[in-house]
Amino acid sequence: ECDQRMTVPDPLAFNTGHSNKFLADGRCLLDDDLLAVAGMLQERPPLEEVNLDGNVMLTDRALGPFLAELLKDESSLSLRKVKLSQCKGAGPRTLEHTIQLIQKVQSALTHLDISGVHIATRLQLQLCQSLGQNDSIKEVRLAGTGFGGTCITNQCTTSLLSSARLELLDLSWNLFCKEEFQCLGTCLAQNNVLKHLLVDNCAAYIATQDTPVSELVERLVRNSGLVSLSLSNNRIDFRAAVVVEDALHHHPHMVRLYLAENPMGHLGVRSILRLISRVESKITHLDLEGCYSGASQDTNLEKVGYQVFSFTNPGGKYVLNLSRPYHRSLLKMLYKTAERFKLSADKAFTIESFTPPPFVHATKDAAGIWQVPTSGVLKVLFNVEAAMDAGVKGLADDDFSGFLYNHFQLTRFTPHFIKVAALFSTWKSMDGMAVEQEVFLRALASDFNMTVPYLDYM
Repeated sequence: ECDQRMTVPDPLAFNTGHSNKFLADGRCLLDDDLLAVAGMLQERPPLEEVNLDGNVMLTDRALGPFLAELLKDESSLSLRKVKLSQCKGAGPRTLEHTIQLIQKVQSALTHLDISGVHIATRLQLQLCQSLGQNDSIKEVRLAGTGFGGTCITNQCTTSLLSSARLELLDLSWNLFCKEEFQCLGTCLAQNNVLKHLLVDNCAAYIATQDTPVSELVERLVRNSGLVSLSLSNNRIDFRAAVVVEDALHHHPHMVRLYLAENPMGHLGVRSILRLISRVESKITHLDLEGCYSGASQDTNLEKVGYQVFSFTNPGGKYVLNLSRPYHRSLLKMLYKTAERFKLSADKAFTIESFTPPPFVHATKDAAGIWQVPTSGVLKVLFNVEAAMDAGVKGLADDDFSGFLYNHFQLTRFTPHFIKVAALFSTWKSMDGMAVEQEVFLRALASDFNMTVPYLDYM
């Protein structure tokens, strides 16, 4: 085959007959190199893995016939992994054969990676339906494939997440709008099989509106299967950080959360640090690299229309548009605050108006989730001063240390001792990142009640 195509033989273990895995990632193969391999597939043992990652010079001219050869006989039935990541020359022919391969290898194929390969819109639904119906697929990577932004995206998402075995899904570097994130979140709320989700750099931006990834995060309050979640570079600011804190507060299995390169600033980092420091949270690994930019408390945010949740001083007037994820989470955080101060909703809230009326206070469902309205505008006064005053009653007039102790216990966040390790692990991961460390310390100073030994360790 090499003589016929005038190519130099590549001494890969598969080519020499010493392996049933064709591992040619990053080999800079040309079309003729791959066609030479395709010509001898019938003479080799059944393939277990095909890895062509990073071969950017391969095109449909070779990839199509190569996959067609795999489909010709029963040798493909043992194929477990297909990796075509960054084979940017792959076209419709390659993808059509890939879909046929997924449909044929129903009980063996576990991994598919076509990241960086543009998928034509007409093939997206076929691909997702084939993956959803496959009995063995566990890992699917579709990063940077042009997924999203079409009239069939929601159908594709629903088909993908209908898989009974899928454990890892990478949809990073695609583009999703609000409605598509809503669909993804709704599917995940009903799916407890998926363990790892990556949606880095997927949030379409609309000026003056919440980042659409908030719609996904808010719905994860109903999910109990995810172990890791990657939301890097999704324009998550301090508002979306409150949604993250609220939604993942009680998640039973999530241990890794990746939020790198989001403009949270110290206002957003406050929410995330509170999240990982709660005993109910299972998160132990947190990535906050590059999250130092964003709105600052030094800016008068109220003048520009932003409402900020303050853990230490939550009282004030709030105007909440409950069609927004941030405002819904803000209302739920206020209910949680009233619960923390042991105040009933009637005592903590003074309702000024609600459009359209009437407003009925939220209650918890069987899962312990606050059920707040999803539409309407609520104007409310929130006041917990009575509970604060009660917390310092009975102290002597000159007992300043006792007053400060009681006040900080009431108003500041004390990390649970079993979660201090996660907090310090995040601090250690920022070694050499001076700006990130400054933001981390500002967040601690704003909300946390830390003892001297903790500070000494840092």
